[in-house]
Amino acid sequence: MLDFFKKYKGFTIALVVVIAIIIAFFFLNFDFDLSQEKASYAQQIHENNTTLFTDYLSVIEEVGKLDQNDTLEDDYTASMKDDVLWLMEKEKNIYSSNPRSEVFSKEVAITMLVQAIMQVNSDYMLATGETNYNEKINEALTLEIKQLKLLTTEEITSTFPTETDKKIYFEQLDLLWREYFNSKISVIKISSSTERKYIEARKLIWMTQYYVE
Repeated sequence: MLDFFKKYKGFTIALVVVIAIIIAFFFLNFDFDLSQEKASYAQQIHENNTTLFTDYLSVIEEVGKLDQNDTLEDDYTASMKDDVLWLMEKEKNIYSSNPRSEVFSKEVAITMLVQAIMQVNSDYMLATGETNYNEKINEALTLEIKQLKLLTTEEITSTFPTETDKKIYFEQLDLLWREYFNSKISVIKISSSTERKYIEARKLIWMTQYYVE
């Protein structure tokens, strides 16, 4: 995969930029003493995420047009594309959901999950060395779904104005994570490609770095 990283430098640079944009955008300290309301922040996050997904997908499509003689590289690109399409659909559903008072917290939840998934995709691209595919696949199939910790206590306090907003954030993050986790397990179980099974397995294993201790 290191050769893939070197070969498609433009893609990897774009990926790093995408992650940087997410981090820079999100970790602004939301100040609800200002006249702006949660609805305004939710709209900003939604528009940012939508642009992010569109640009990310465009880069992946360009990479997909290049000759890839390695099955692992091809399946890795396909996995990333599936991630983006899945996240795009979730983002669309969240922003159009009701009650509107909950959209802000839900938008924060999906934004944080986006950051984690893209970071794992980026980390995977940099991975080198021989790996026992079946060992990783079997390990992933034994994983438990646990709570993700994507924000510190201080960040949660400074981001959400009420306990209800915090509760909605945690519930939405948990729901999205469970759906993502189960979608990857399904791919591992039904895919005919050992390489694709391995890619999804390794990504799930790496996502456990975000588990609450």
